[in-house]
Amino acid sequence: MTDSPSKTESLFEEAKAHHEAGRFDEAIAGYQAILAEDPKSYQAHNNLGTLFENLGKWVHAEACYRAGLDCSREALILYNLGHVLQRQDRFEEAVEVYMESLDMIPTTDAYFNLVHAQMSLNQNDEALVTVQKWVSVDKEHPQAQHLLAILGGDP
Repeated sequence: MTDSPSKTESLFEEAKAHHEAGRFDEAIAGYQAILAEDPKSYQAHNNLGTLFENLGKWVHAEACYRAGLDCSREALILYNLGHVLQRQDRFEEAVEVYMESLDMIPTTDAYFNLVHAQMSLNQNDEALVTVQKWVSVDKEHPQAQHLLAILGGDP
């Protein structure tokens, strides 16, 4: 006997396929159908948020990411929320969620965006500390080295 995918898994794969093919209305409907079946699906909240973010619908994206975080504190959702907050020039909030994301899983993208959010707030000393942490994790990353030079840190 073979295991067949659950209804939610099938809906998720279908919604993802629509999303990747650029059929956004169908993808939105698919993710919403998943959430009707399983309101705690942080993956569906996250993917719906990503779709809205790609469409420039920041408020909808933020709501989806926050709903996903209510289901599960995932580093990826925190990163995505930080990104959409940054796109709305809400840098202080973005800094907070990027830092939480980095506490869970240090990624190049989160470091990069955190530094830029800090610099947007004229928090250059904090940005330098962030870049120094980044360099301690990834010594050779060219963006980290470039930002280190801009902020006046030692290579």
